[in-house]
Amino acid sequence: MNDLRAVVFDTDGVLLATADRDAAAWKETSDCCLPEWQPSYAGARPRPFDAVREYRDLVDGRARLGGVRAFLAARHSDLPPGTPEDLPGCATVHAVAARKEEAFSVMLRTDGVRTFDDVRPALQERREKAVRCAAVSALFLEALGGLLAALEDGCRP
Repeated sequence: MNDLRAVVFDTDGVLLATADRDAAAWKETSDCCLPEWQPSYAGARPRPFDAVREYRDLVDGRARLGGVRAFLAARHSDLPPGTPEDLPGCATVHAVAARKEEAFSVMLRTDGVRTFDDVRPALQERREKAVRCAAVSALFLEALGGLLAALEDGCRP
């Protein structure tokens, strides 16, 4: 590590333990939209989103739009793509992605997010050795404030 001058980290799942909140946001979104995508037949309700198996197999590690498409395909459903300007909802792939992101953001603001136990000491050690650290994220994350040389949140111009 003596020659190391800079490190760029991903936040989700690397610096911050966000998987439980992300899975909960996917579940909330999917369970809310499922009745619109798969109307009940003979009183049977659509099977709820499995926040362990379906999260792991269909949406974890994918971009939001890809996760929506994978989940819809697994449930034999389809939606029009829509546009990035679509408001959160259930009618288009973009609307569902926006709804999921809205639910995730609310959960982070309400419940917060924790760093993994070894993150702060590791970042502090790199800082003491003058290794510049940056994190890449789609969210503004204050949990690591002061420990990184830069934070790209994707929200600010």
